[in-house]
Amino acid sequence: MIAVEVAQNIVDSMKAIIHQEINYFSIKGEIIASTDPTRIGENHDGAKLVIETEKSLIISYDEEFKGAKQGINLPVLLNQNIVGVIGITGKKDEVSKYGEIIKQMTEILIRDSIAKDIIFNKRHSHRFIIDYIMERNIALEQSPGLIKFLYDTNFDLTRVVITGVLINNNDLTYEMTSKIYNELNTLIGLNENNIFDVRNGFITILIEIHSSENINTIIENILSRLKSNLDSNFIFGIGSLATSIDTLKNSIKNSYTALSWNLNFHSLPYLYYNEMEYGIILHDILKEDKEFFLDNIFKDVTPEEIGEIIDLLNIYEEHNGSIKKCADELFVHKNTVQYQLNKINNLTGYNPRNLKDFFILKLACILYQTT
Repeated sequence: MIAVEVAQNIVDSMKAIIHQEINYFSIKGEIIASTDPTRIGENHDGAKLVIETEKSLIISYDEEFKGAKQGINLPVLLNQNIVGVIGITGKKDEVSKYGEIIKQMTEILIRDSIAKDIIFNKRHSHRFIIDYIMERNIALEQSPGLIKFLYDTNFDLTRVVITGVLINNNDLTYEMTSKIYNELNTLIGLNENNIFDVRNGFITILIEIHSSENINTIIENILSRLKSNLDSNFIFGIGSLATSIDTLKNSIKNSYTALSWNLNFHSLPYLYYNEMEYGIILHDILKEDKEFFLDNIFKDVTPEEIGEIIDLLNIYEEHNGSIKKCADELFVHKNTVQYQLNKINNLTGYNPRNLKDFFILKLACILYQTT
């Protein structure tokens, strides 16, 4: 049972934004809170039907159901259980566009009232914000007041997105996920403009910054704290600077791209998206184009042989084509390196000693590692 004062606060807050009469019904179908005080205590057969079916109901005219007025009524869920009904009075065309938004706002406010001082509430709020940035709601964006009320976040501050994953273990337990979140909350949670989440094995941080140097300090502190307190090694990708909701969405995507590139090719503690060089272009090649290209280069080459080609070309590139330095690193004779380069030529038809052919082979190796 939701407290009457909580329900009344919800309907009053909603009316101030959408300027429609709003009612909140108990699970018995009784109006326990309303912006029209004369309706409190009334029974509503439409609300009872919503509770019974757990489905939204549009009422086309007054008294279509006993005690009902024209409008829309929606189930309010908490932990997948119905805890009441929220209703908006008015013409169908006027109120329908607000239905799902008001339902979502009501559910969030109820959760807030139940867990106001609990860290879970903050986690849930941050998760809603990140999901909103990525998925966006066109109807919601037509009402800026609703966005501010629902998310209470200034999206126009200067932020950067940092995304991380635990090395060699993407399958984090619930206990470990909570510990990571608590460490982040201790380190960066005092700034209410910082938004962060831990789920599906990934850390996502939308952090307010004041200078580019500030980013390095923040992420190094995070790495140090997670290592010292949880004995955990993380690797991160850092997105582009963001100063709006649109650029925040791009920064989230860029941070995941940088993280993936870092995992595949660098294994650095962190990698900036703008330091990916050719990776900025190569990561986004269409799958069918990538497969077509690789089939042409490696059509007669086994996965084991491709792995050997990748290793040798990395060393060959690192030593700028010096056979002697490659041989020294591999602890083999120079002739062995020559043989291995010739083998690549025989397998693929491309000679790594030739600059143009080396580029094609290197490109194929990079794309192979991103499949």
